[in-house]
Amino acid sequence: RLLTFSLGIIGLTTAIKIQERGGYKATVVAEFKLFPMDPKDVRYTSNFAVSIERDMFTAFQELSTPGSAAEHSFLWLQQTEFYAGETMKIPYYEYAGYRALEKDELLPNVDAGLTFDFLTVDPPRYLMSRFLGAGGIMVQQ
Repeated sequence: RLLTFSLGIIGLTTAIKIQERGGYKATVVAEFKLFPMDPKDVRYTSNFAVSIERDMFTAFQELSTPGSAAEHSFLWLQQTEFYAGETMKIPYYEYAGYRALEKDELLPNVDAGLTFDFLTVDPPRYLMSRFLGAGGIMVQQ
């Protein structure tokens, strides 16, 4: 059987789930932005999402390990935040690489600061690699 979907996070995720369930062969047909290296199009949503939430962070941390099939879809970055007159609302101390900044590292008029590691993810690249890995077919019209 053949199922067609528009390309995007929802379309690709749906195609992946149906293929992984078995019994179907999915083909994605897209008008624009089929491959991650294609030029950007204003009709397409952002290529990058940021993950600092604990549950997703742990899952993405495993997926981004060197040698994994999806490692090329992730980029590790270090984030630094400064606070003036307010306190942190998120328990950043639970994140990888968390460190409170020393007084000499703070900017002028700043009361506190911190740094931690986080990931950016390229959803189309990640989802496409899963889709193709499960036997999916891509067609650009």
